Amino acid sequence: MAELDFPGGRWSARWLWPHRSTDWDHETRRRNAAFRTSFDLHEVPPVVPARLAVVGRATWYVNGHEVGRGPVRVNPRRMRWDDADIAPFLRPGRNEIAVLATADVDATALSMPLPDSVDLRTGALVFEVHLGDGRVVASDGTWFGTILPGWSATPSFSLLQPVTI
Repeated sequence: MAELDFPGGRWSARWLWPHRSTDWDHETRRRNAAFRTSFDLHEVPPVVPARLAVVGRATWYVNGHEVGRGPVRVNPRRMRWDDADIAPFLRPGRNEIAVLATADVDATALSMPLPDSVDLRTGALVFEVHLGDGRVVASDGTWFGTILPGWSATPSFSLLQPVTI
């Protein structure tokens, strides 16, 4: 894989979560969410860098192919992100990105939560794809998402609603 090159400075993506709430499932103290967006390409560039950060952990897919899982457990005050070249998963025409994210209210073997005072504690995702020529697909209000009430198979994407920022 070629070295991924992201522009310096701030991300152009926005932090998302389908529902900001404190009504955690007290049995698991876990919040699962599914996200989706789509975009069109005339041709696939040779390298397409993408990066994802999530409060908790996530599995992300491009056109039905699993791209990655993570990020690794870290101190939430020093957020890390995962990146990948997604060009091998893209095709000319319509492309889909899907993310299954999990946020835990308590520390687990896989996740360390943010402090109580942080607004993103109940879950947050940020995602960015650089298609070249300044074109960016970034998490924003055009993405769809839903809270998954319990751990089960991902629901039909027809159940997803627009995400409020």
